[in-house]
Amino acid sequence: MKIDSVDLFYLRMPEVLDIGDGSQDSLLCRVTSNGHVGWGEAVCSPMVGITSWITPMSHSGCHPVIDSVLGQRLDSPEDIRQVYRNVRQNSFYGLLQSDLLISGIEIALWDCLGRAKEEPIWKLLGYKKTERKLPYASVLFGDTAAETKQKAVEMRNKGFKAIKFGWGPFGLTTVEDDAAHIYAAREGIGSDGYLMIDAGTVFKDDVEAAAKRLPVLAEANVYWYEEPFDGYALAEYGELAKRSS
Repeated sequence: MKIDSVDLFYLRMPEVLDIGDGSQDSLLCRVTSNGHVGWGEAVCSPMVGITSWITPMSHSGCHPVIDSVLGQRLDSPEDIRQVYRNVRQNSFYGLLQSDLLISGIEIALWDCLGRAKEEPIWKLLGYKKTERKLPYASVLFGDTAAETKQKAVEMRNKGFKAIKFGWGPFGLTTVEDDAAHIYAAREGIGSDGYLMIDAGTVFKDDVEAAAKRLPVLAEANVYWYEEPFDGYALAEYGELAKRSS
């Protein structure tokens, strides 16, 4: 089989708010190959992703992503890996946001290949069996601790046993304010629920500020502490990990 077509669909809420909610718009990716169809989603700025797909070549390291995908073979998992390698070589991420776009297209490629071979994707990935998964709700912290608790209660009432809270006011004021939100979330979800915190890179590279939240995270039995720093702050992540062990 060959990749016959890739279509990108930009979905957007009627009103997009200036809040840390990445689900207000989306870029869906549809791949067709020999009559089979696969779907994926790229977590990116949708219009930038579409531009990355069709933009004219700027130089040898800045090809549109379409050049590395359309018409390529799709007969095996290795073909999908080769498409990804081609994109990395021909469309530098820092210039085109290409990694984010190809992630959605890659999901669609796996979906399409699985349908063509009538095999589940976990088997195509090389696993011997599939494991049960626990879905979690992802919500923003409330403006107040009381609002955070109410959100946790609502998600638990909808059947979620795991909830991730993030962004909102977390890390922007005091340790005491953050503690109030974390305890409120724990109270709302219950002692048997999984509670996760997404700091939204609010501390940039400030280890001391991020570490001040560790005691309350431990006391509230938080399952993970996501992105307290920017992605480049590798040494800071290492230092924080040492303090949390």
